[in-house]
Amino acid sequence: MAFSIDREEKVLAFRRVGTYDAYVTAGFPVSAIRSEWLAIHDCCNRNGGAIHCAVFLILFSLKRLRREESLWKRAEEEASMRASVGKQLRKAVLYGG
Repeated sequence: MAFSIDREEKVLAFRRVGTYDAYVTAGFPVSAIRSEWLAIHDCCNRNGGAIHCAVFLILFSLKRLRREESLWKRAEEEASMRASVGKQLRKAVLYGG
């Protein structure tokens, strides 16, 4: 609602005073509310953005670490299997089967 005195849009609040037939009103400028809200959220967005980036990097690193760990285990199994096959082959060559 725009006040006729200062032509500024305000959010109004009113309350009855006790048991009397009197009311108290207060008007808060929408521009002040909006600027405070934007200031708070701008700060949160800056800090929140950094936090989100850090969380993303951590999760990405953990995913990559899990992948590398599984590849390392597979390589160890492959090396073990090749060593076993090589050992059996040498044994077959030395003892004739």
